Amino acid sequence: MQLTRDGGATWRNVRETIPDVPEGTWVPTVEASHYDAGTAYVAFDDHRRGNWETYLYRTEDYGAHWHRLAADGVDGFAHVIREDPVERRLLFLGTEFGLYMSMDRGSSWILWTSGVPRVPVRDVAIHPRDGDLVLGTHGRAILVVDDIRPLRALAAAPGIRAEAVHVFSPPPALAVRIAEGIGYRSTGHAMQQGRPRPYGAIVTFWAAREGRGFFEVRDAKQAPVYRTPVRAVAGMNRIVWNLRAEGQADSLRLPRIGTVPPGAYEVVVSVGDSTASAPLAVRADPRIEVSPAERELRDDALRTVATWSDSLQALRERLERAIGGVDVVLETLPAGDSAAALRSGGEALRDTLVAARERLFTGPTCQGICGRNTPAAAVGRTQSVLASLVGAPGPNDRLRMEQARQALRRIARDVGRIFRDRVAPYRRALRDAGYTPFGEGDGPKGAPGHAPTPSGRGG
Repeated sequence: MQLTRDGGATWRNVRETIPDVPEGTWVPTVEASHYDAGTAYVAFDDHRRGNWETYLYRTEDYGAHWHRLAADGVDGFAHVIREDPVERRLLFLGTEFGLYMSMDRGSSWILWTSGVPRVPVRDVAIHPRDGDLVLGTHGRAILVVDDIRPLRALAAAPGIRAEAVHVFSPPPALAVRIAEGIGYRSTGHAMQQGRPRPYGAIVTFWAAREGRGFFEVRDAKQAPVYRTPVRAVAGMNRIVWNLRAEGQADSLRLPRIGTVPPGAYEVVVSVGDSTASAPLAVRADPRIEVSPAERELRDDALRTVATWSDSLQALRERLERAIGGVDVVLETLPAGDSAAALRSGGEALRDTLVAARERLFTGPTCQGICGRNTPAAAVGRTQSVLASLVGAPGPNDRLRMEQARQALRRIARDVGRIFRDRVAPYRRALRDAGYTPFGEGDGPKGAPGHAPTPSGRGG
């Protein structure tokens, strides 16, 4: 162990001041402290002579004296020890049998069991910008643990462990643009790749005990954006939000396709009767320069098409309810000649409804991707194209929107004509025969129909 204090002009061997280490033991790592010039950590490795003991030391006076760190519970000889550059109490240790961390400067160690196998960890690096832990292993290549900032917070404030629920401040979420790489289409083509950092907002929270609850996202005005149930384990928990609005979010303000706009949000975690929250910043892709005005034009177009998509879904649901109502009629009509005309009419009506669904929405049954050339597909494709834009819609996009609008008008016209010319007369025929027609008051938001029953026997 050599020490220089003059930039390498002279060196002093401090090996004799380190106690309890066999002579000639290998020194795989020396870690100079990020905080004090006289502080350093060192790991020794003597396994080449059959000695698998863990040797870890710290000096705080330029090597004049050394304090041996605890090794209770640590399995295997040490390869590397690293001090976190932001929180001095947080240390990471790589051994022959895995990764360990300490939140008390090496007084105790915790085996890392989440996502890191029990393999030799030969080197450890901490990303200075992203706060990721990068591991160089023997046998499992490079592993990256995303965002260790919650560990820094827990090491700095151990009292967090006593809180029922605590949400750690999440890093800013980048709504980055992702495109398919040229070349391989899938990992089935023998492309080797690791699992990337999850897309969206990475939110970490502490729960004192196991329980069920909810994860929510709200905007700056406390309006709902996203909500999903969670099942928390005692200790650290992590959830990833994909930056899309769902649930009770206003679909006209926040279309379901595409990411939410950049801005300030709040994440809320509830477990049992306890709730905690933290602010979250969503930022646009920093590689792409788009003015707020251009982004608003794109979002306005998306909101417009979102209303069309809702209308489209309502029209399809109206058809589906009618098909279901006719099915119930055909199942419950009595056998015999008394209902033969109603049965024949119901079968013909059902064929008409199913044909309309296929022509307007689903396309014919096929193997693979179906329904690409239906009028409804024009609306869906337009949504996808607009969501992929980085700025304001251009002339081709406006033309596509007009084509989608015309397709929706055609679908509404055809569905309305079927209900006026075919469904309504059949309902009247059921009523005239003494049955309660299915789907009374049926429309885009109508209730499901009732089974036909003779008027003299309820209905």
